[in-house]
Amino acid sequence: MTRHLRQSSSEIQVVVLTAFAPEGSSSRGFAFAYIVSSEERVPAVLAEGESAGGTIVRPAQESPWGSFCYFTDSDGYLWKVASSGTHQPTAAK
Repeated sequence: MTRHLRQSSSEIQVVVLTAFAPEGSSSRGFAFAYIVSSEERVPAVLAEGESAGGTIVRPAQESPWGSFCYFTDSDGYLWKVASSGTHQPTAAK
């Protein structure tokens, strides 16, 4: 089954490996990462994931390198949504 998230021309979608696994989860040992170009998009994409049947694992929070959050989709796959922050250009810039 294919999942689609809205994507503007200034956003980049990538797939990466990560060691994050929520306690008690059935994580498959990896996460999909959806990198957005602004910190404001992080909670918006999280809300889109939740409205599509996903479950919030870690709410949006700020860090020195940008904002990030985690959610699982309705099939149980873990997604990390992160902004590139103000210090890292995206490929669209």
